[in-house]
Order: sequence, then C-alpha cells, then structure tokens
Amino acid sequence: MVKVATKNKVTPTPLQPLIHPFFFKNNIQVWLKRDDLNHPIIQGNKLHKLKLNILQAKLLKKKLLISFGGAFSNHIAALSVAGKEADFKTLAFIRGDELANNPKNWSPTLTLAKQAGMEFVFLTRQEFRQKTQIDFIKNIKSTYPNCYIIPEGGTNALAIQGFAETMSHLSLQCPDWTHIYTAVGTGGTLAGISQYSNPTQKVFGISTLKNSSYLIPIIKSLTDKKNWWLLQDYHANGYAKSNEDLLASQKWFEQEFGVLLDPIYTNKMVHGFMQELKKGNIEKGSKIILYHSGGRQGRN
Repeated sequence: MVKVATKNKVTPTPLQPLIHPFFFKNNIQVWLKRDDLNHPIIQGNKLHKLKLNILQAKLLKKKLLISFGGAFSNHIAALSVAGKEADFKTLAFIRGDELANNPKNWSPTLTLAKQAGMEFVFLTRQEFRQKTQIDFIKNIKSTYPNCYIIPEGGTNALAIQGFAETMSHLSLQCPDWTHIYTAVGTGGTLAGISQYSNPTQKVFGISTLKNSSYLIPIIKSLTDKKNWWLLQDYHANGYAKSNEDLLASQKWFEQEFGVLLDPIYTNKMVHGFMQELKKGNIEKGSKIILYHSGGRQGRN
C-alpha cells in the first residue's frame, strides 16, 4: 500500500445525538456522524477518498484527473470541485450515452460538475463495463498521457487510508461505539471505516445496489479486518431507485432530526438501519453511529 503524507488536517465534524422515544424503547443510543458538513460540495466520504489521491497526483506532476461514474455519482461532483480547487483539469467517463446530447436530462450532479469545469465522455452501458479492463485503461493513458486515473467511486488503497483521520476523530468523540452504519456504492467507505475501527466494533454497509454480492471480494481486498457486513436487502430495487417505504423513512428522519439526507445513499442507509432495528437485529445497549456521507448536492 502506497503511503502518502499530508499536512492538510481535517477539522472534526460534529457527532450529533439522535434522541427519540423509539430508540429509548429499544434501549440503544444513536448518533449521526455529520461528515456532510466537512465541505460544501466535496462532502463526507468523498473528501476522505480524494485527498490523498489528489496529493499523489500532484507529486506525480499530473495535470488531468480522470474517473468514472453514473449520472447521479456524488464522486463525480466531488472530483470536479476538488480538481478545480487543486488546479487540475477533470474528465469523467459517464455511464449512459443517451445523455450525450441531452443536457436537459442531466442530473443536478452532472450539471454541477460541468459548471465546475469537468468534461464528459458518455459511454454505452456495455462500454462502461469495460472501465477496469487493461486495454481500456491503456487506451485512456495513451489518449491522455498526463492523466491520473481514479477508479469509480474513488475507491483505491489511498482512499482507504483517507479514512484514518476521521475514524480517529470518531474514536475520541465516542470511544465505546459498538455499531456503525454506512451506505455502500463501491465498497471503499465500508472498507475504510472497517480498517480503522476496533475489531470488536461492528461495521454494517447498506448496499444501494441490486445484486451487489460482487462487492464482497472487493471489500475483502481493501481491508484486512473481519468486522464488517454487507446488507443487501435495502436497495429499493436498484441504484438511484426508490419506493414508498424508503421515502417514508427519509421523511420521518428529516422531520424528526432536521437533517437532510441525500437521495441516493444516506436515505437507504437510514432506512436499512431502521429496518434492522425493527427486526430486532440490533442488540440492546448498543451505541450506534450513523455515518452521513454527504451528497446533499443531489437534492438541488
């Protein structure tokens, strides 16, 4: 694993207590880790994933940051702004060639990224599935010789290291937490939280994707800890999909606690946590952290 030092220390984000009779009834304590407040756009897990990658790109004297994502990718929005702030050009390969000549159908995420100066290459879904193929990557490097490539979702070894600082903050804010719940897209956040947590603490990832079992070996390759689980029943029929139960959970949470959730990730994390609690799958006396990974620009 590449080690990269950085002088840019991150200010700890709040750990907000969530007080509610339902939690008292179930004899648990719950907090919300407000990493959505660590940056206006490069929020939450994206800040942690990108900071060491961008530093590495600078050390390698690269000029262009390239990555991959869907139309609702928080990673793409964050990378566009992070690149602009660090004086990089940015380019993203986007899943969905039907969007190429239809900017009126772009998500708020794509619109924001474009406004930040990011260029797009729209791919068919079949082409997008080749994004990790050796020949595909070689072609990108040949076409853009001065680029630094960041995987989809920002997930790589440097991204995992980026969680060390925020997990250190969390251990000071609530040393005896027992469970943490996070949304999962590519698995990097789940792996990063697990890697820098105590082996006795339980790390649960709520998958936002349908048929996400393929993520399990990827997560295993990113962390040597065994204290994590991928929960795959709360995806609402797929990425960026929703249903009445999911929307009801989101509405309840936002009204009760006054915190906006993003429409792709953290809403499913909260819904999954609440369902696990209602099913009796959380032990009494548990001290629960819900990880708010940002992405609120998707509400615009």
